[in-house]
Amino acid sequence: MAEPMIVCPNCSSSIPLTESLAAPLLKATRAKFEQALAEKEQDFAGREQSLREQRAVLEQERTALDETVAAKLEDERKRIVEQESAKAQRLAATELATKVSEIADLNVLIQDREAKLAVAQNAQAELVRRERELDDARRGIELTIQD
Repeated sequence: MAEPMIVCPNCSSSIPLTESLAAPLLKATRAKFEQALAEKEQDFAGREQSLREQRAVLEQERTALDETVAAKLEDERKRIVEQESAKAQRLAATELATKVSEIADLNVLIQDREAKLAVAQNAQAELVRRERELDDARRGIELTIQD
């Protein structure tokens, strides 16, 4: 394999590139690339740390948001329970008032019927009494006629 050649920019002579000549160039180039690589790794490490911090902040925000949502949900549940309870109480009160009104109407009807029944019973008793009187009078007349 042929050695690579370098052309001198001043005298235009060809100089064989040997290991002794290339070693300082390789060392300088290698050092430059290693430094660039170290800078890139440091930059990536910084970005990675920044991403970890952002992820932690996002996780904290999500936790706080979840807690806020849970608290609001619990408050909304309590409000709905209170509304439904109040609605049920109003409905029960309305039904109770209706039943009380119906009972009062029925009591008035019962009293009216009891009064009519008492009148009818008195009339019947009066009729029975008059019937007895008539029967007694008839018997008395019959006895008078037989004598």
